[in-house]
Amino acid sequence: MLGQTNGMSKSKASISVQSQVTTMCFMQHRMEDTGHWHDGTLGSRLGDVPPISAVLGERPTVKKPVRPLMTTARCVLGTQMLEEQKAREADKVISADVVPKVFPVRSDQCSYPQSGKKGAKNPLYATSSQAYGNEVPMDHQLPDRFFPSTNKFTKGFVDGKPRYTGLNTAACLSRVHKALDEHY
Repeated sequence: MLGQTNGMSKSKASISVQSQVTTMCFMQHRMEDTGHWHDGTLGSRLGDVPPISAVLGERPTVKKPVRPLMTTARCVLGTQMLEEQKAREADKVISADVVPKVFPVRSDQCSYPQSGKKGAKNPLYATSSQAYGNEVPMDHQLPDRFFPSTNKFTKGFVDGKPRYTGLNTAACLSRVHKALDEHY
């Protein structure tokens, strides 16, 4: 055990001596450095160095591409439309992925037309379907808000209806003459 510890301390001492020698050689080399460039000119004499603004001014400038004119100011009608859209929105619901809108009709705005049937007021001729809409709805019977769909999926379609890609097996009739009909 004792011999191993002495061996370790000797190797550590030799490493530290080697690092000191390397440092001294580097310092001595730096002192011998004359400060000259590879072509022999002094490094301390720089000559006429232009200011940084002159150097940056010589760089080629890249022009921005021309854009179409954009209306940056909001017009009065546009702001009114945005305000109306904000007024129609209801309070956000955490569980919904769509912003709800205020239901457009209130109970005091509801009215039903009179029935055009003869004897509609007579209870002998009353039907069960006449019970619906017999009374105007109350405030608690109408919803406060609704969740409209944005139709983003269907608006992404280019064609109005899908194209027919099936096999046409009908005879091709000519518009000019019957002799030009193709029955194959």
